[in-house]
Amino acid sequence: WGPTGFPIIRSAVTQFSRIFYFLERKPSPDFEMYQEIFGQQMRTVCVPPVTYDHLKMLMPERFRLGVLDDIFRSWKNVVDKVNDGFTQPRTIYYEHDHHIYHSDVLTKTTHQAQFGDIQGTYVKLANNGFFYPRERELQVLKQDVVRHQGRAWCSLDVQGHAADFPTIFAFAKSFLNADHPKAQIFYNFCEDRCDLQFFCANRMLVVTFEPGYPCDSDFDIDHWQSL
Repeated sequence: WGPTGFPIIRSAVTQFSRIFYFLERKPSPDFEMYQEIFGQQMRTVCVPPVTYDHLKMLMPERFRLGVLDDIFRSWKNVVDKVNDGFTQPRTIYYEHDHHIYHSDVLTKTTHQAQFGDIQGTYVKLANNGFFYPRERELQVLKQDVVRHQGRAWCSLDVQGHAADFPTIFAFAKSFLNADHPKAQIFYNFCEDRCDLQFFCANRMLVVTFEPGYPCDSDFDIDHWQSL
């Protein structure tokens, strides 16, 4: 099965549904005549729908929030060797699930009326290989959180889910040099997104998981897009 993410599956199933819709339609008279002349046989194939419940039954391990922590650990294994404080924008290449991914890291200072100048470090990682569980299966703290110009976000209970992200929480404490940084977990089932934010004094660390694909030659994204 490989590290294929849910966005790819959803896209592929949609495209296959369109293809087989046309294959199963009643052929037109012109098409029947074409088959008689050239003797080409058309075979009807039925594809069972891929649903959330089917996926969770087949691959329950892919619905663990801990999969995101596994991805971060793969990234951290590389960062431990090159970490310079990320004072300059960096692109980090790391291996996960036998594929190579790239990660963008950016540090910038923003001004907030409540806190003043905040130096934020932003880490963007691909969530490929993780299937997002429904919100009702998680410990949700608040619904309809406005974030990134959208309202489909919710915030998760940090105490209830900190154990799912041991590597990320440990890295945040070390990176911010704080034993108890303020943490927030934002989750978006509809857009396949998850953001973890950590604050301490005037510093912030944001780890973002969003749809992304491997960048190595063994993974041909053009094949999926052509379906």
